[in-house]
Amino acid sequence: MKNLLKTTVAVLVIMVICGIAAIWRPITLDSIMPLLGNGAALTVNTPQGKAEVFFDGKKVGETPYSAENLSAGDITLELRRISHQENFYEPVSKQIHLESNTRTFVEAEIGPGSQFSSVTVLYYRKNSLDNASFYAQSEPRTAEITIDDEQKGPAPFSSDALTPGRHTIRVEKQGFLPGEAVIIIREGYTLIGEFQLMAIPIDLNIQK
Repeated sequence: MKNLLKTTVAVLVIMVICGIAAIWRPITLDSIMPLLGNGAALTVNTPQGKAEVFFDGKKVGETPYSAENLSAGDITLELRRISHQENFYEPVSKQIHLESNTRTFVEAEIGPGSQFSSVTVLYYRKNSLDNASFYAQSEPRTAEITIDDEQKGPAPFSSDALTPGRHTIRVEKQGFLPGEAVIIIREGYTLIGEFQLMAIPIDLNIQK
């Protein structure tokens, strides 16, 4: 019975990960991260299914979720996958930043555990130099950063040499599904990208 349960769980994990990998596509931010007139804004997407959205423990809606005129500052964002499989999906929790006159973007694939979930968070911070800059960090650390098909080295990575406008960033680590986003670099702001990559199951020790 124990071996059967382990096999069943392992098969479900493989099905979830394979389904996500089959439809993986880069995130495009051109239309959803404009500068705003007042307040801060947030967009949250979970492409593989709906999730409940919580701010600091309080439910505010379900995905796809979008809100404007939010107070600037840091909040704890929690996403709980809506599913008939009770307790199968592990909630995703992230500390995120909301900056006035900008939109924060979150996209998550919620899996049966943190290693089988992916989360991309992109947000702006006003900088004091009025230049355009970019900073990226990854989980796991030292994932390789590529911008516009040019390898930049391992995360964490920062640059103030990118020209304002549209760029494509790709984050890769052996054994993980890659993260990719089309980003907008803006003068006077630092765009920060946080990439939590999803592990690819290779050996789940399934017992026959």
